[in-house]
This record gives sequence, structure tokens and C-alpha cells, in this order.
Amino acid sequence: MTLPAYGSVLNVRPDVLDPRSLLDMIDLGQLGQARGRGLARKGPGLGTLQDPAAFFDITYPTVEIVETLKTLSRRIATPEAVPGTILLSGRYGHGKSHVLLAAHHALNAPAAAQAWATRWKLGELRLPENPIVVTRSFIQHAEEPLWDMLIGALATGRKPKIGDFPDGELIGSLLGERPVFVIMDELERWYDAQDDRTKSRNRNFLQALTEVSMRDGRLTILTSVLGEKEEPAETIRRVKPLELSFRSAEDRQRVALFRLFTNRDDAAAERAAGEVADAYLAAYANAGIKNTDALRSRMIATWPFTPEFLDTLTKKVPSLGGFQNTRGILRFLAYVVKHTADRRPIISSQDLPFQDDAIHGTLSNLDATGGEVVRRALGDNYEAVGSDLPHRDELFSALTFYSIADPTHPGATLEELLLATVDPGENVLRIRDSLAQLKQRAFNLHERDERFVFLAVENPHARINAMAASQLVSREAARDHILDTLGELWGAKDRTAFYLPMEWDALQERLRALRNVRPRIVLSTVVLTAQERLRIQNLDERRNLVLLVEPHVRTSTGESQYRLLSDEELLHHARRLEACILLLEGKPAKAAADVYRQVKVDELERLRKAIGDRYGVAISWNRAGATGTAIDSSWFELHRLEKPTAEALLEKWRNDLSSLPDVTAAVRARWSDFRNRTVADLEAWFESTPGQPVPLESTWVTSSVRTLIKDKVFSVIGADGAVWSASTAGASSDDQLRRCTIAEPLADVVETTKDGPEAPIVHARASAQYDAGARGVLVSWAYPPSPAPGTKFETFVQRYTSARNWQVGRTYPIDTGATHEANRYHGPDESFVDKEKLQPGEWYLYYVFLVRRDPDGTTTYTLSQRCDASVPKEGAAVPGVLESQIHSDLNKLVAEVEKTVMSGKMSADARVRKLEIEILDVTDPIVRTQLSGSLAEALKDKLEASGDLRLTIRGEYNRQEVIGLVRKVPRYEGARYRARLHLKTENEREPRS
Repeated sequence: MTLPAYGSVLNVRPDVLDPRSLLDMIDLGQLGQARGRGLARKGPGLGTLQDPAAFFDITYPTVEIVETLKTLSRRIATPEAVPGTILLSGRYGHGKSHVLLAAHHALNAPAAAQAWATRWKLGELRLPENPIVVTRSFIQHAEEPLWDMLIGALATGRKPKIGDFPDGELIGSLLGERPVFVIMDELERWYDAQDDRTKSRNRNFLQALTEVSMRDGRLTILTSVLGEKEEPAETIRRVKPLELSFRSAEDRQRVALFRLFTNRDDAAAERAAGEVADAYLAAYANAGIKNTDALRSRMIATWPFTPEFLDTLTKKVPSLGGFQNTRGILRFLAYVVKHTADRRPIISSQDLPFQDDAIHGTLSNLDATGGEVVRRALGDNYEAVGSDLPHRDELFSALTFYSIADPTHPGATLEELLLATVDPGENVLRIRDSLAQLKQRAFNLHERDERFVFLAVENPHARINAMAASQLVSREAARDHILDTLGELWGAKDRTAFYLPMEWDALQERLRALRNVRPRIVLSTVVLTAQERLRIQNLDERRNLVLLVEPHVRTSTGESQYRLLSDEELLHHARRLEACILLLEGKPAKAAADVYRQVKVDELERLRKAIGDRYGVAISWNRAGATGTAIDSSWFELHRLEKPTAEALLEKWRNDLSSLPDVTAAVRARWSDFRNRTVADLEAWFESTPGQPVPLESTWVTSSVRTLIKDKVFSVIGADGAVWSASTAGASSDDQLRRCTIAEPLADVVETTKDGPEAPIVHARASAQYDAGARGVLVSWAYPPSPAPGTKFETFVQRYTSARNWQVGRTYPIDTGATHEANRYHGPDESFVDKEKLQPGEWYLYYVFLVRRDPDGTTTYTLSQRCDASVPKEGAAVPGVLESQIHSDLNKLVAEVEKTVMSGKMSADARVRKLEIEILDVTDPIVRTQLSGSLAEALKDKLEASGDLRLTIRGEYNRQEVIGLVRKVPRYEGARYRARLHLKTENEREPRS
């Protein structure tokens, strides 16, 4: 439902649209001034002030006005029953002058007052006929004694002799048949400006005057005081006057509504207020705001303002003393109404037109810090945040208002901010996100005791965020920090080359500089394709000596290739690190500098950890690709490193991937291919041919040759043509041996068998991967054909966190006992799910053995494959799976799913093949009555039962269908909800026609 602007329902008074002409201050001194030309005769509302009918037309019947006029009526009827002095007390702007002017016009124009009373159904006002009304505002009569006004109005002919001051007898003699009403305004300010002697004389006269009024019904005194000084209020209070105090905030609210709009009390306005209240209450409920049951009546009463806004203005702001209460509230609201009447259904603290000079000045006057909070919040903080932040103006308006409106509890809670900024149809998550960003970017915004507040002092942490988000911190500087930290973390700078995307020439140049280093390491900043891995290693002529390491991060399906230098988390830490460096260069105050130094240390550590979490994967050749087949991932094997350091990489290669025995075995198997060729050719073959053991040491190939000569596998012929003995080969240098030619062994005949050794029988296939739906690692395999009748196969799986020195195809004695911690599965199935003690972010190595049981009772365990699988970190995205957080409110789950599928994480043409809904902690009575069996009947209320429910929906659904399904999930009191969306991959989709 689209709500109309309140200006289409309420009639805004003309003077509100031009607040400069608004009659917001009553000056009784203007009553006697004639209207005419010139600036002095054109004050705001002068005609309204002097015209009784016009004045009563803009007067709301507050308690104080009604009580004053009714007191005057009773004073005429029964003077002995009503005190003759009426004292109004209250701060500036409460409406004291307005009450006095109402009394003045009621006494001088009783017909206008009665018409007003009839309109408001106040009954009859019995006001005197032809009274003497003496009205004086003493602000313009600073030198005049108090008694001059009385004598000037009552004395006829020659003025009486006064002496020090008119006493009660003289005052009584001046009274005649006509009742006399003395109305005095601004008395306290006038009195405070007198010297001590003058104060004493006038105080004595004032006491005499009030005493006469209390015993003589012909004289009535009406006056007001601020109450800031002891006198003259105490002198007046000696006679125990009728005292009216201005304390009703609700009256101030009703006055403001009446003065701003001509038809606020109409039935149409009440209906519109109810419709707006209902729409906003529904929006508050969707936003998760609770305890709004009693809010509807207040919203109707304060419309078109929200209760939080109007209550703050009338109840908290007056305590500041600088807003002048009703007077200041009225002018402030007039400016707000002027800017919002045509576009807003309701006004809250989010709607302040703070760019308007009048509003900005008013806020600055309210600011207890002398305007510093307003200047910082709406100045450099506002500019630092930028216009790209949704709800920026609304949040700045509400936060600034709350930060200065109540100095005892400055700032706003999250719920107060939502009440101020949530409109029907808005996504509350977007407001929350903007608030979170604002907290990071506005450097004078603090969070204290769960309240968000702008303060004059900077929030060093927010200043860091603001600097980090500014143009002063370049992307290049942040990337330099990432690379520097990576290099420091990795170490071995003398053997490492960095690869940045597409910088092939720089990488080749660096590899050339490292040509004498063995081995050399290429540290990639991106996750490489198979083609890129091949190209990198082909940059070096001795490519088998190039060890390749890359991040182990994988992006979700459909996303671009992972790039370290584009990683938003790393850039975030790096930008904050650079921001701290720049801020420290500015020589800040000690307290802020201490924060900057600590954050600099913390961000560097976070950057180190985040980079460490992304490294590394060592790449080894699975096959050389010499067959001419297409390059794909099968050419390489990935090996997880325990630590993201060069030392860990070299340890991995030496312990698990390449060793002197590996080189010796490879030479033993391939030496015949190098018959009649030099040992140097053999060594070059190892260095340049991927897929072979990497000779990490320059002596490995020559040492292997010596060993095989000794074992009579082959022989070598020296440069002089002589066959070397094993002892000669052992005593020669490596360079001498490299010049030798490989030849047949010394024996002329080498016996060979026609049939080679039987090939080991292993699984046809084995794999392991984390299954998000099962919340475990799924290990699966396929059995080979049976080699003979009666032979049966089973599978045995062990799990480790570090590598074993086991070879595929080898048979090992295995401890299958239940107490062996590595054992995970033993049986004939073709898969199992491992859930036992899995740690987020950890890699696990699964060794899959084929168990062969022959008819003769022999059982062997042959290693088929080592399968590595990682468990995603908490909150980490699993490729192809979109998972929500756990929510205690189903509406919040619906909102997160809607945001997720519409935010780009799920493309428009993507489909969900499986939707899982988990409903946790279901305590519905159905659990106890239907699932607890006879226990429910036997124990009744003594039995508590709860359960977790998983709903699995399979099919093919687009984004809107997914949202619709989640909305239909059943609700259970007290339950928690989570959704998991399994996206359909490209291979699973039907081909398009």
C-alpha cells in the first residue's frame, strides 16, 4: 500500500509555509502599538496579536489558558472564594505570555472569548462588563516603577503623593466601582535589572498590591515569572496566590499540532492517522521490533509526527533550556513541515532538512558542546561517508537529533533508529547494513552502552575506517602491503619468484635471475588453470626444478578465478594498515596515536593470518603430457602444505614427493633409454622433464648412478673409453661422472623373464570430498573385476592429518582393530560419510585400501589411492551451496534467502536442485503427544520433548520459486530455522535448444 503524503490530508497553515511570519513569540508590549508602515510595524503576526478574534483563532485550549479564564469568571462571581493573584511560572517558551494575552483579550473582548469557548465546548465564561484592564510588558519599561502603570490607569486629576512607595491604603483608595485587572509580563527580567534600592521599593509595592488583591475583590493580579531567581516570585508567593505551572508535554504536543494544521482534529485526519499507524506497525513487526502493542494510539495522537520524534522534542529537549519549549518547538517543526508536507506520510527524526540553515542553526543551538557535535556529524563525517550509502541522509538526521536532544542519555538504540527510519515496504536488512557501514566510516560516531551517538571527540577506530575508505589510501599501496606480508610470511626470498596475473615477462626475468638456485619456487597470487601452470613451468628450461605454489581458495560456481590481490578481506586489512601509517604521520594526540599503533599491529597480524589461511597448495606433475592430449587438471596433483612457508614446502617435497631413493628408483627403471648417452644427459632429463622425481640436490642423480653401478644395474665408460669399476665411480667427482657414458652392465648377458611382475590390483576409482548436506566427508570408490572365482573385495579406509610414506599399489600390514584412531571404515559398501571429529578449515588425508580375500583364506590390504579433502571453515562458502544463518524468526530466514538469491550469488538462469530446511528445537505439543508414545500419557506435563526437523525438497526451482517455498515453511513457537540451497551445476542442466 502506497501511503499519501500527509500534506494531502492536513491543511498546513499559511504562516507555517513561511516560518518567518510565524507568530511563535507573544510580546504584550506590542498591544498598544498602532499598525503602520515601516520595519518596526511589521513583526511576525502583529495583526493576529492585536486582534482578539484572530488571536483566539490560533489559540489551543491548554489547561493553563482554560484554568486562567475560568478563574477570572469565578473571581467575578465569588471574589472571596478565589485568590486575587494568579501566578504563572515556567521556563521561556512554555506559553506564559500567551496565557496573559488570552486573559487580556478575554477581559477586553468577552464576546470573542465566549465564541472561542463555545467552539471548544468549554461552557460559559462569565467575564466582567467594562473592567479596567492594565496590561504591561516591563521588558520595554526598564526605568518605570511598578506603580506608575497603576496610578496612570486609576488616578483621576492630580496624582496622589506617593512617598517611598504606594502602600495598601493608597492602592485601595484608587479602586472604584469598576473591577481592575493588572496583567504584568516579563516582571522577573525587569526586576533583576534594578539597583538594590529600587528593588526594595518595588518589592514593597508588589507585596502591598498582592495583599490588596487577596482581600479586595475589585483588584485582580495576573503575572508570570521564570522561576530562575528567588525574587520577585517569593514576594508574590507570600500571599499564597493561585499558581499555575507549565509541565504538560502532551499539551505542548497538542498546541504544536493545532498551530501547524487547521484541520488536525477532523474525522478525515483521524482516519488517515489510523491508516498510517497500521501500515507502520506492520513494517515495525516485519523489522523485528517488539512491544509495539500500545503504540497505535500514540501514533494516531501525534500524527503526522511519530511519537518518538514528538516526545523527544516536548519531553527531553526542553530540559536543555535552549529550545524555549513550545515556542522553539513550533518554529522548528514549521521548517520541518515546510520540507516534508508534499512527500512524506509521517515525520520522524530521519526527516530533518539539516541542510536548511534554520534547522542546522537550531540543532547547533541545542548541542551542549557549543555546536561541535553537529558541525562534525553533518560536516566532515557526512562528507566522508559519501552518497553511495543507502539511507545516508535518514541515518545522519536521526543520529544527530538523538545525539543532542537528550544530554543525559545521548544517542539512540538500534530499535529507536529502526522506529525512526523504517518505512512500509523497505528492507530492514539494508538499513542495518547501512548502519554497520556508517559505524565504520563516520569517525565521530561511537557505540556506547548499546547506543549509537555522535560525539565531539573522534572515534579513532572509525577514523581509521574512514581513512581506509578514502582516496588517500590507494589500491596499489594496499596491494604492496599484501605482497610484502606474503613475502615475509613465505620467506626464502633468495629462491622465490612471485607471479602476478599476466606478468609473464617479469616472472621469466626473475626465474633467469634464480637459474643457479635449486629448486626455485614460483609463488602464484592466483589460482591457476592447468594451462597456466604448464606455461609457468615452461618459462624455465629446467622446468622440473620449478616448484609451483598457489592459493588453495576456490570460488563458487560461476564466479571469476580467485586472485589474491583482489581478495576483499585482504584488501580491507591492508587498507586499514596503510590508514594507520598515514594517520601516525599526521602526529595525532597520544590517545589516538596509541590506538593507531595498536590497530596497525593487529591489522598486520590479521593480514598475516588471512594470507596464511589462503596458502598454500603445492603443485606436482601427475604426468608430463607428452601424449599430445588436451591439458587439464589430471596433469597435476595438489598437495596441501601444513604451513604457508618455503620451509614447509621443501619439507613436503623431501618427505612425501621426492627423495634420493625416488631418483634412484627412476634411474633404475629408465637407464636403458640413456644407453650410450652421458650421465649429464640423464641429469638434464631429470631437471627438464616434469613428472619425474625432482632432484632437489645437485648430487642426487650422480649418487644414484654410483649406487646402480655398484649394484651392477649398468656400467659407465669414462672419457678415455675405459669401463669404470664401482670403486672408480665412487672415488670420482660429480663433474667427472657426468662426462661418462652409460653402458650395459659388466656381465654380457642379463637374464630377464618373459612375463613381468603381476600388476597390483586396486580400486577402479577412489575419491573424497566434503558434502555440505551430509556435513561430513563423502569417500567413495569402485571395485575392480574379480581376478579369480571365489575372490571377494572389501574396502578399508584410514584417515590422517599428515602424509604416510606409502606407495599406491603396495601391500601393507594393517591394524584393523577398533582402538586404532586412524580407522574410519571397513566393509563391502562403495561409499561412506566421515563425520567424526572434523575440524573446520582442516585438511584430511584418506588412505583407501582394497581388501582382497582369496579362497585359500589369504587376506591382503593394497593401497589404492590417497584422497585429500578439506572441511570448510565456519561460515565459508561451499561451492554450489548457499547456506543461511540460523534464525529464531522465520520472517528473518525468508528475508535472508530473498536477499541471497537476488544479490547475484544465484544468477537469473540458475536453478536449485535441492532445498534443505532445518527446523531446530521444535517444542510444539505434537512432538510430545505423538512422538513420545505412552510416556506423554503417563507423565503428562512432567514430560518435555523437543526435536529437530529437516525438510528436503528435490526438483528444479528458480529464484522466485525458492522464495515461495521458504515462505510456506511451517512455523513453530520457539524454533530456529536454517536453509541450504544446492545449486544445479552446468553439467546437470539440460542443453538449451
